[in-house]
Amino acid sequence: MITRIAASLDTIPANLKGVVLMVLSGACYATMAAVIRGLAADIHPLEMVFFRALFGLIAVLPFFFSRGLEGMRMPRKHRFLLRGATQVGAQMSFYFGITIIPLAAAITLSMTHAIFTAAGAVIFLGEPSVWRRWFAIALGFAGALVIMRPDIAFFFGLSEASAETDMRELGAFLVVLSTVGYAGLTVHSKVLTRTEPISAIITWTLIFSTPLSLILAAFVWVWPTWDQWFFLFLIGALGTMGNATMTNAFKVGEMTALAPVMYVRLVWAALLGFVLFSEIPDMFTGLGAAMIVVAGVYLSRLESRRAKARAATEAAESAKEQV
Repeated sequence: MITRIAASLDTIPANLKGVVLMVLSGACYATMAAVIRGLAADIHPLEMVFFRALFGLIAVLPFFFSRGLEGMRMPRKHRFLLRGATQVGAQMSFYFGITIIPLAAAITLSMTHAIFTAAGAVIFLGEPSVWRRWFAIALGFAGALVIMRPDIAFFFGLSEASAETDMRELGAFLVVLSTVGYAGLTVHSKVLTRTEPISAIITWTLIFSTPLSLILAAFVWVWPTWDQWFFLFLIGALGTMGNATMTNAFKVGEMTALAPVMYVRLVWAALLGFVLFSEIPDMFTGLGAAMIVVAGVYLSRLESRRAKARAATEAAESAKEQV
């Protein structure tokens, strides 16, 4: 389906095509979050995590088996067990957090993924540790803190915590915790892709995360109604479609042109939050979102410049070898 959409856009410039796909990706992710929030009143988040993994596994298995016996080879099983557990933990934290805090705030905090990934790449992958990157990372962290608004006075024992503050901080903490987990998976994927195909990484992670999430879901299990089955399937479909459209967007367009558009999901989240749940983003969410967007876009531009410089260096070295 995504391929057909991309093919139908062949007549327009590559960057504009990428923008259209990125806007669609943002709509998919924001709608998925809204469905999770609405469904949580009847279906426990742990059960939704299981169905998200199950439907994702069903979607990728045909492509996985199409590679034959080579595709079914399981490398480093302990690593994929850890990846599966991390993915379950990250999804569980996000699904719980999104039921506690406003939709726009949750989606905004989830966008710190790029910030945590950049920090992880410097610490664990040895990528360049330049002050510009750390400035952007610090700005993104500050934006997250603005949205979370931790009660500093309570932390130092100067005031008593309120129930509203406790729930807001808990929900925000869970979303940020999920983002840290997803960032860890992203950094680990960069290592695995050196020796393993992306399809195998995705599939084996789901093969482990599906039974792990089922074990947790068994403690809170309720059989979905026919309507709920539809929405559970919709969560899986929207998540898959959002990932596919974003991947295709970066494939056809330039990162520097698409990075700002990636944050359009914040607009979708605010719109859906207002229409479906009567939520109006507060001043702190707006300010924090602006800081996270600036940090994310700046990091994307730094990465794009670094990639171009690396490509130019490799081209120059190749030219020298030919001479």
